[in-house]
Amino acid sequence: MYPQKKNNYVLKLKNKLALASILSFVPLFPMDSLANSTPIIGISETFIYDTNPNMFSANKESIKGFATKLFLGLDNETETSKFKSEFAVTRNQFNDSSFNSTDFLLNTNYEKNLLRWDYGIGAMVRYDTTRDEDITNSGIITRSDNRLTLKATPHIGYQVSSLTKLSLAGLWQSIYYDDNNLTDYTVVSLTPTATYNLHPLHTLFASIQIRHYKALENAEREVNSIGPYLGWSYKFRPKYTLNLFAGALASKFKGYAPADDEWQVNPTYSAKVNYDGEKNNFSVGVTRSREASINGTEYDQTKIQAQNLFTINPIWSLTTKLSYTDIKQSNVTLNDLENSAEEYMSLNYNLSTNWVVSLSQQYKIEELQSGDQEERAVVKLNLTYKFGDKKTKY
Repeated sequence: MYPQKKNNYVLKLKNKLALASILSFVPLFPMDSLANSTPIIGISETFIYDTNPNMFSANKESIKGFATKLFLGLDNETETSKFKSEFAVTRNQFNDSSFNSTDFLLNTNYEKNLLRWDYGIGAMVRYDTTRDEDITNSGIITRSDNRLTLKATPHIGYQVSSLTKLSLAGLWQSIYYDDNNLTDYTVVSLTPTATYNLHPLHTLFASIQIRHYKALENAEREVNSIGPYLGWSYKFRPKYTLNLFAGALASKFKGYAPADDEWQVNPTYSAKVNYDGEKNNFSVGVTRSREASINGTEYDQTKIQAQNLFTINPIWSLTTKLSYTDIKQSNVTLNDLENSAEEYMSLNYNLSTNWVVSLSQQYKIEELQSGDQEERAVVKLNLTYKFGDKKTKY
């Protein structure tokens, strides 16, 4: 049994209100896009072997079991709009029953392009466990925990001229945990951007990020941030693109004893090269950003990542990823993670138009400030059957 949170009735009420707020975006998705969508229906079975699901540095325990997934996808694309939605239910069954779970996912996106205007919105509701994704940016997790994620991403843009465009992007995300060891939180951000095309190969942009982070329980903590960014995109060869941006984020902390009502300024930047070839789709880059944490704080993260999709032929494909992450600690982040490194590889084989088999492996190592190291290896063998639009992958 998972530890129950205090004021459980209040938390359940908050979850219902948060879910209602996400579902309120549904009327923004045109019903004609939904009615004319092509359905994709499928089922998948995945064998999972995980050597250290809790990322313990000592007393490690491995698990093995199966994940059975049923999914329904809807896809509709016209000359001026795109609509895509997925609903999935996954049952995870392991030899250690404390890791068993039933997960739900509803993910919908809509895009509309007019002569000068474009707009869109994404909405997601997900109920899963913390074992499914990395949450160890704040250190060792005591047990795999149930989690509810609610997210909305609206955006709108206006083409002022053939060279200039103004846009506004928003984010609202709330995450709720069942365990008192983890802190529920909400992140809201708003980013206005101006884009100018110097040349068919050169694009400049300037933006301002306004961000609000709030811990919803266990600690009355808030972080309000604002900062400017300048960027440049350069298509220096037909298949190569370079994206650069740099800026600064000023953050004011509330409820943090060491720095209550104080401002901190940290640099943010990103540099990324993309290659879009006939057989290889490759990218490599470095990013420094501010991220939300599960212990009621935020932290500054620098991440180097490289990945490649190699399409061997229409039947075989190979995906590889490498990453290294460094966490900047301060007197208000309260994290104990120093750095982490991860590699991932997946081999996919299309048995037919309906059947797909994939074999993947993932290895991750984390180093804490104490000097302890945590290691984790995950192996998955997946078989998926689907029918519907063969161009859509779920």
